[in-house]
Amino acid sequence: MDVNRRNPVKPTMRTALAVVLVLVAAGAFAWGIRTGLRTEIDGKPEAVKPIATTPPAVTHKSDTPVAVAPQPAASTRVKPTAAPAKAAKPPVVVAPQPKKETVSMKWPYQGGVLRPFGWTYSPTMGDWRFHQGIDIAGNDGDEVVAAMDGRVESIEESALLGTRIVVSHVSGLKTVYTGVRDVLVKAGDNVRASQPLAVIGRGSFECLDPHHLHFEVITGKGNVDPGQFLR
Repeated sequence: MDVNRRNPVKPTMRTALAVVLVLVAAGAFAWGIRTGLRTEIDGKPEAVKPIATTPPAVTHKSDTPVAVAPQPAASTRVKPTAAPAKAAKPPVVVAPQPKKETVSMKWPYQGGVLRPFGWTYSPTMGDWRFHQGIDIAGNDGDEVVAAMDGRVESIEESALLGTRIVVSHVSGLKTVYTGVRDVLVKAGDNVRASQPLAVIGRGSFECLDPHHLHFEVITGKGNVDPGQFLR
């Protein structure tokens, strides 16, 4: 059996659909051409307007300089507050100190210094040793006197040094007289300055030295140079 004859409707529908598509395409084409022509006839498309800018400020020259106010910094730092000035201290007033009395001693014997205080050479011992006093040259039997007021503390006898007299004084000093004989005082006696104590003798320790008086001054710190007290 012939298909076209049995379904005569199908070719008609295909033809109608094709006609519709052609018409739609033709209409679209015509609308596009019309829109383009209208744009060209009505005018050119709107131009882009330039962005308005602020004209630069006009500066006028002037003989007088314009003061510009300082602008605050972006980040302002707080300055540390200065420490208050210290008040001046009042001057220290030092009260005058009373002058210490200088101890003065009389020479126990008027003669030259045979051997000074300090390190000296001993002819008898044949070596250098520390001399704790001074040796005052004199003559055998000459009188030896007290250097200052005091009290006889002790009288010592030594086969090596001879007789040794120790006198203590109010100032805390002690005076020592060594190498004497014929003592005129005894322990416990109070003596006055220039009062006779004994006479010059000799000890076996310094038998090679000429006759002399060995004189010492002792303080709380030990033996010191008698020359700083003798006047």
